[in-house]
Amino acid sequence: MTLNSAAITSLEARQGFMPRWGIWITARDRSTGADTPFGIWQGDDSQIITVGAGDDRLFAGAQGGLQFAPLRYVMGMLNQSQSVTLNGASPDVINLTRVYDVQNAYAEIWLMVLDPQTGNLLDVERRFKGFVNGAPMQVPEVGGTFSTTLSLTSSMSNMTRTPEVVKSDADQRSNADDAFNSYGTVADAVDDPWGNA
Repeated sequence: MTLNSAAITSLEARQGFMPRWGIWITARDRSTGADTPFGIWQGDDSQIITVGAGDDRLFAGAQGGLQFAPLRYVMGMLNQSQSVTLNGASPDVINLTRVYDVQNAYAEIWLMVLDPQTGNLLDVERRFKGFVNGAPMQVPEVGGTFSTTLSLTSSMSNMTRTPEVVKSDADQRSNADDAFNSYGTVADAVDDPWGNA
């Protein structure tokens, strides 16, 4: 793990640090189809956290209702899986899984490093990126805990997509930058500098 200078200074002073984990999901609005980002972290309250190159993101506080299976790091082209358990009774989680569609949504897991004395954020690092493969809700027995477990697959899962899926109309339309065939209807009316022989 690579830490920034503030986190390293805290470690060198033998102050340690408090790790907190968060997940960022780009879900799809079921009614409009628009992408909607959603973040939740292991803190008690909602925080705007700057990640990457100055990207400010709002992470809702999970208040103890967020658990991550241990992350495994391996070399090579292995498609890895990861599970994240959310408090199914949380209004934020209910909103995420019922108002929005998380199937195949882009997901990132972030590690937030906090100062143990002040609670200030020292560093933020992305530790996983991939897609949501499923989000089953576990309905408990009376007195149990209602939870939703997100099943994630790493971005290497893109390498397992078959040619039929990659070339489908739905897949091509999902790429907003792909302008292929945009001018097909007027191609014969435009003069080419090299001629129309």
